[in-house]
Amino acid sequence: MAAYTEYAWWMPPELPETAAAADACSVQSPKEVRRRLQNLMWDKAGINRNADDLAAAQTEIEELQKALVPSHTIDYYEVSNMLLISGLTIKAALARTESRGGHFRTDFPATDDRHWQRRQILRQVDGLTTIYREQKSC
Repeated sequence: MAAYTEYAWWMPPELPETAAAADACSVQSPKEVRRRLQNLMWDKAGINRNADDLAAAQTEIEELQKALVPSHTIDYYEVSNMLLISGLTIKAALARTESRGGHFRTDFPATDDRHWQRRQILRQVDGLTTIYREQKSC
């Protein structure tokens, strides 16, 4: 009979140490972080956006990432991904200084085809986010 380890080809990744170092009052479960993130994104990065609200949302997302209790559960991985995507969405919204489609900036209400009629591509490697803008074709 084969040993169990023969079939254990996948091992969960090491969990971050952030929860151990965090203050006990600030550590939160994935369900609580999900609820706070949903409210945050609706209130500060929803339909009407501006630089101040987006910057505040970015700061709060960083705090939520630190407060999330690491675990090997589906909820943890889902919320971790939600935090990642929310943070990237906010960075892209801050970078785009115009309004276009579902992205409406109250501080930049006009559409600026000359500078912004192109795609933005975000790439995050080792915590560093780079925004690439597609070259405008003639």
